[in-house]
Amino acid sequence: MLAKYFDYSIQEGRELGRCIHLADEARGVAVWLLPQSPEVESQASERKRTFLQATLNIEGCANYYRIIEFMSAKSATLVDEAAWYLSIVAVDPAAQGQGLGRKLLQPTIAEADRAGVTCYLETFGQRNLSFYQRLGFAPAARFTEPTTGAEYTVMVRFN
Repeated sequence: MLAKYFDYSIQEGRELGRCIHLADEARGVAVWLLPQSPEVESQASERKRTFLQATLNIEGCANYYRIIEFMSAKSATLVDEAAWYLSIVAVDPAAQGQGLGRKLLQPTIAEADRAGVTCYLETFGQRNLSFYQRLGFAPAARFTEPTTGAEYTVMVRFN
């Protein structure tokens, strides 16, 4: 199920933002979602709803939407709707520590800098904070997501 969700999210990034792969696509990917018109957002939301209903059970869908609603509301207090969102960055664990994460993120960060826009992300991993800080992101707030009880940090990169 998780693999299907990541495949869907990667395709979503291709359609609604930026999807950056390493030369060997199995080794890493970064998915960014960029602001869209209300019409495009509505269509994307309906496609995602259809996907989730086909992939998750009723409880799973309900949990997903509770989590997203909570996290979106919290992020909205920290960044405006024009911000670019880093949805996913993943590097094969066997290849981590070789600068590949930076290689995946730098092109879109540079593009955002040229466009003068803010970027943000949410990370559940404390060990990821220093990686993102080296790329110019700063912790903006820490929250506990109530559905899972997991703590996460919203990080922002202002231009």
